[in-house]
Amino acid sequence: LKKEPRTSLGITIAGGRDCRSRLPVYITSVQPVGCLHRDGTIRKGDVLLSINGVDLTQLTYNEAVSVLKTQTAQSQVILRVIQTISENSEEDTEGGNGDELDFMEDQRDDAHTWTPLWTQWLGLPSHMHWCRDIVLQKTNNESWGFSIVGGYEESHGQQQPFFIKTIVPGTPAHFDGRLKCGDEIVAVNGVTTVGMNNSSLIPMLKLQKNKVTLTVVSWPGSLV
Repeated sequence: LKKEPRTSLGITIAGGRDCRSRLPVYITSVQPVGCLHRDGTIRKGDVLLSINGVDLTQLTYNEAVSVLKTQTAQSQVILRVIQTISENSEEDTEGGNGDELDFMEDQRDDAHTWTPLWTQWLGLPSHMHWCRDIVLQKTNNESWGFSIVGGYEESHGQQQPFFIKTIVPGTPAHFDGRLKCGDEIVAVNGVTTVGMNNSSLIPMLKLQKNKVTLTVVSWPGSLV
C-alpha cells in the first residue's frame, strides 16, 4: 500500500499476547477516513501477521500499537494478514464506530471490544493457537463429565477437530471450572488427537481412572 507519509491507516485493533485468551492482533474496525478503507483489501476481523516485515504475532497489545504507529509513518506499508471472515459475511462489510477516527486506539476495553465469532478463529494455523493443559482428577468411577463431537470421519475422509459439546453439572469437569463448551481438544495425556475418530478417543478417556490431562485451545465466545 502506497500512501502519503503520516497518513492514517484508519484501523482499530484488539488482541495481543497479553490479553486473556492470548489472541493474535486483529482488526476491530476499518474507518472510512483511512487509506485502508479506500484500498478495500483489509477487512474487520483480519488477523495482522506483520507490517513491513516486522512480526506482530507474538507482541502484546501495546507493543503492536507502537510498531504499527512507527511503520505507518513510512510512505509504503506492506501488511500480511489472515482473513478470518469470508467475503460474503455481513460482518465483513460493517463500518466501524464513527467516533473512532484515529489511526489506532491507545486504550482498549476488553469488555466492549468487538471480536469475531469463535468459529472464525479455527482457520488460524496451529502455530498461532494458544494451548493450555487442564488436569482433571476424580476419586471414583464417575465420568469426567463432558461430551465431545468431531474427529476423523472415515465415510467422508475428513478430519474435524474434537470439541467439548456439553459439560455435566456435578462432575469433575464442572467442579474444576476451566473447561468449557466449544474448547478444542488437541491432545490427551500428551497424545495428539489428530487422526483419531470418536470411537478411539472416548475409550481412551474412559481408561483414565483418576487423572487426565487435556490439552485444549479456547477462543473467545466459545461458551454456548
